[in-house]
Amino acid sequence: MQIDQKNQNICYQKTCRSSLLIISLILFIVLSCHSCKDGQKTEGNLYRIIDHFETLTFHETPVDISVLTQKLKNAEVPQSSSLDPELEKFITENLNWDNTNESPVHPLKLKIKKRPGKGSPRGLRTKNVILALPPTSFSFTKKVSKKTSLQFGYGIVNEEWEHVKGEVTFTITIEDPKKEKKRQVFRTSLNPEQKDRDKQWFSHEVDLGEYTKRTITITFRTTSVGADRNNCYAAWVNPILIEKENPQPKLNVILISMDTLRADHLGCYGYTRDTSPHLDALSKESVLFKQVVAQAPYTVSSHMSMLTSLYPSFHKVNLIRESTMNPKIETLAERLYNNGYRTWAIVGGGQMSSDYGLSEGFESYTEFTSPHRDVWRKIQETIGFIEKEKDNNFFIFFHSYKPHAPYNPIPPYDTMFSPDYSGPVSGSIEQIEAINSGQLEVTPEDIQHLIALYDGDIREMDDQIVELFDYLKKEGLDKRTLIVFTSDHGEEFGEHGKFGVHSHTVYDELLLVPLILHLPEILPKGAVYDAQVQSVDILPTILDLTGINLKDAPIHGESLLPLIKNGIQDENSRHAFSERLAADGNHFRSSRSSRFKYIMQDNKNKNIVDHFYYDLPADPQEQNSLKLTPEKLREMFNQILFLIEEGKRVDTFQRGKKIDKDTLETLKALGYIK
Repeated sequence: MQIDQKNQNICYQKTCRSSLLIISLILFIVLSCHSCKDGQKTEGNLYRIIDHFETLTFHETPVDISVLTQKLKNAEVPQSSSLDPELEKFITENLNWDNTNESPVHPLKLKIKKRPGKGSPRGLRTKNVILALPPTSFSFTKKVSKKTSLQFGYGIVNEEWEHVKGEVTFTITIEDPKKEKKRQVFRTSLNPEQKDRDKQWFSHEVDLGEYTKRTITITFRTTSVGADRNNCYAAWVNPILIEKENPQPKLNVILISMDTLRADHLGCYGYTRDTSPHLDALSKESVLFKQVVAQAPYTVSSHMSMLTSLYPSFHKVNLIRESTMNPKIETLAERLYNNGYRTWAIVGGGQMSSDYGLSEGFESYTEFTSPHRDVWRKIQETIGFIEKEKDNNFFIFFHSYKPHAPYNPIPPYDTMFSPDYSGPVSGSIEQIEAINSGQLEVTPEDIQHLIALYDGDIREMDDQIVELFDYLKKEGLDKRTLIVFTSDHGEEFGEHGKFGVHSHTVYDELLLVPLILHLPEILPKGAVYDAQVQSVDILPTILDLTGINLKDAPIHGESLLPLIKNGIQDENSRHAFSERLAADGNHFRSSRSSRFKYIMQDNKNKNIVDHFYYDLPADPQEQNSLKLTPEKLREMFNQILFLIEEGKRVDTFQRGKKIDKDTLETLKALGYIK
């Protein structure tokens, strides 16, 4: 038996090396050929004008496009050319792609993150826009094959409201060769100086049914009266043509990630408290995986792995660093976007900031800056989006910081699981820090109350998220909408010396998360799988179910559909890798099978490397590290080392923007920085 086990481990190591080598080579090829990616899009019934920017004809604009493009490319600019420094700064900060020689740069195609309205509590929204400082006009020509509508947004970037002293008019005209005159199909004016209601983004739709089977020219124009064109940052938001006839709708996808949610605190995973009655009911109609390993114990890196199917050493987006994912990596949202899906995200801000690159592929990416009280509002906005897009194919990414600390459930959830407690513990970030630093002494009763508050947050979330499930069922959308429910990582409650925190180790209380797949009539109901899977498996599983080709895709995960269909997985066939990579130089990496787990702690500041090895069935809380033989230590160490070295070979890191004020405030509220 020992020989067989040794042979299995050697085979696994060889498989791991060859698989990672293949993936790294594919990544090199894909990243070097990224400029060809736009040509591979199969949009179906959508025509996004921003994706065909090179076909636009600009008739007038106050921006010297050629000079500014040269400047953005660091090319030589004629000395006689004058550029408005504020405009140049604004465009540079909001470019819609990376500023490299391989990618074209156009100063009017931007990705901006702004508040949706004055004093809005709903956070920040990242949107793809065409900057149209008045007077600007541009047009494109397109044959309308089927019954189609033109959908678009418009508005003025809000930092500039105080500078806009006049009125801006937005107009759209259509020219049909069979008619003598142009027809104006849209006209409106905004005056944010005079009207507070104009300090927001607007959306509109124009029916183009009468132009079916005709070739038309659509012209967008902005003009102003009394406005300083250097400060009036008017913009058109993501204009698209969308065909209304779509006889074979694809599956819709809703990916729900509840931050810091331990799997073992849900009833469907065996928890004794009634924290999740609605999720438990959903799981009985779904597929549930009992052993799901996240790739990182903190939000931004784990979600980046979830959305790219790459290990953290490969995507290189780490904790609290001013870094962002290289846009050459294709995300789940981009893959669905390129296959005709409307893509929309609503998240909790902080480590979910678009500055890290998480917004790539989303037409709209909304960050709530008050992350803990907004589950219900997020659900209402999500339902509103589905209501508008239910005749189209959509992908929604829904993230909430419930039940992340501070634990502050509203009544009656605050006392639901500890009704008789009268001690000092409130679940605030300050108290949690005081407990962990030893400044606040707590009793076992205090710790149980802290856990009860965490459980109360889960129950509050569960009672709110069910409204989304009920809406889908009421509208008959549940049968063609894949719901993926998961989390990015867990939480620690004393298992390894800390309470109410994560991000610092790679033990199972921080890595084991729920994973529920709900799709009636396609996936089995009430199926439970014990085989170990990973968060990086979510992307390939979604694409497999939606019929999107993943051949030769540079990813680390694999589709779970074969496991669902066959019901069998060799326990030695796959290891799960997780990494804690942080700016403090104290890195943790783990390799986990369904039975054994190896952890390597690499403290670069102290030049120390420690090794830990656990027999999980015998020691599920990872308290007693086994002694490793030199041969076994070398084998496990080489697995991790190979992952690190192959990650270094792939240049995916990109220095990001400076973290903005709103993101910093959210990170403080969540306890990540002081």
